[in-house]
Amino acid sequence: MNKKEMLELEGFELNKRKSDSRVLTHLTLLGIVFTLFGLIVTINPELLKNSFLSYQLVLAIPLFLSSIFTHSKMAYVKDATKWQRFGFITFIFAYGFLINSVGLLLVNFISYKIAIAFFIVNILSAISYSSISVAYDKRTLKKRIYRDLTFALIIIILGILPVLGIF
Repeated sequence: MNKKEMLELEGFELNKRKSDSRVLTHLTLLGIVFTLFGLIVTINPELLKNSFLSYQLVLAIPLFLSSIFTHSKMAYVKDATKWQRFGFITFIFAYGFLINSVGLLLVNFISYKIAIAFFIVNILSAISYSSISVAYDKRTLKKRIYRDLTFALIIIILGILPVLGIF
């Protein structure tokens, strides 16, 4: 086996490990979505009349599934660039919808101040994660800004604004 083939094999092994880890994480988040949905249906199905809550909770399910299938596929392709982009889009919307669903539940069961604090901490956590990532590798700056901006916009437009009654 020549050096190029060995590097390709190492790349496949790394993709496989990263893929397995992400699939497991996404499966856990999918389980949380189903649990939330079941809890709402059991405790107070009237909450599902809130279209911001019901749409985001229900749409998170197929988006997480698509993300799981995408990350599984990425482990077995040479060039996973397009799969990575699709996986990011499906994951970030699914995760954003999950965060928004929890925030919308917080406003219904506790208070809007707690919900806003929850949203802000989630956005700040994403920015903190990215700051650390960029500190280790400056080349990731553009990618991290794009990802954090996408996440923040999902949270602000579909979470914070509805909680404040603006949307």
